Amino acid sequence: MSGSIHSVSPNRYWLPVSTLHNAKLTNETSHPEGFTTATLSTPTSHISNILSLPSGPLAHLIRIPFNSPGLTWFEEDQAITVHPKDPYKRVDILPASRHIEIALEGTVLASSRNVLHLFETGLPTRRYLPMTSVADWKLLRESATRSRCPYKGEARYFDVLLPGGKEVRDVVWWYEHPTSESVAIAGRMCWYDERVDVWVDGVKQERPVTKFGGQKAKEEAKGGEAGKEG
Repeated sequence: MSGSIHSVSPNRYWLPVSTLHNAKLTNETSHPEGFTTATLSTPTSHISNILSLPSGPLAHLIRIPFNSPGLTWFEEDQAITVHPKDPYKRVDILPASRHIEIALEGTVLASSRNVLHLFETGLPTRRYLPMTSVADWKLLRESATRSRCPYKGEARYFDVLLPGGKEVRDVVWWYEHPTSESVAIAGRMCWYDERVDVWVDGVKQERPVTKFGGQKAKEEAKGGEAGKEG
């Protein structure tokens, strides 16, 4: 299928019906709200909840649920995951030599002057520190959590084990094999500023207030730092 356009929501693809090959729409149902749902049937599979509109700029186009089982999406020859990339979002990665210190409840977790700042539209600045910045690896435990981001790739996480036995889940993440646009952060660690204390050149930073703090911190990268942070 080709010739897709973005809808008002930039994270959706609408495809011309004419581009369907070896597939057809079945079980079409018109709804009083003015849209139609259908099933996309191929010789080997059926995908439900296909959406179409009878008029307007999206007429004669269909929307296929992006995460339908068995589907793989491509932009040109590049596979994309999680959701379509937002054409109004960008990621910039810049080196910085300012001293960054990460702590939680008085325990220093990491410290470095070798930092990469990642700027992603609509999100707080993320600081990626080298693995060697960790103050004591006994304070970290690898987590089973994984997340994916179309801009950065698949992230892996660590929990923090504070003195006294307190555990803080999935507070730091890293990318072993990031996407080509974010390859500079490979093997570096990033801490949720919403959940730790950060000092920049000795000045304590205010924790950002975002929907990704607290219990929802792992979910950052879905919409763009899309799912979870990864």
